[in-house]
Amino acid sequence: MIDFATVERPASPNTYLVCTPELCRAARADEPSPVFNASTDAVRAALKEIVPDIAFTESPQGVRGSYVAVTSIMRFRDDVDVLLAPTADGRTQVAIYSRSRVGYSDLGANRKRVQGILQKLRARLG
Repeated sequence: MIDFATVERPASPNTYLVCTPELCRAARADEPSPVFNASTDAVRAALKEIVPDIAFTESPQGVRGSYVAVTSIMRFRDDVDVLLAPTADGRTQVAIYSRSRVGYSDLGANRKRVQGILQKLRARLG
């Protein structure tokens, strides 16, 4: 698992990061983290339904999750890390970093993956 606070992105375009400057101090995100009107436990449960292979651990920042995604055609293995950070008002901010293990370009696969996860979370959590 990565540390979102210190993650540094490579120069290649085969990554996608959804985060805020407060959570990801060393890297610029492709889009800001969404905040869900749900507890961390509720977001964790919804994410587990979307990605059954995800494994969670507790961290000082919140709940961290990770899994390996496998592309359908070429069977490339991509690493995906998620941070569920509780907010002071009981909501949950979600950061996601998806990155390819090999190659220079992923042809947008990481962006599509992350946006698909967020779309499914929005559908489940409102």
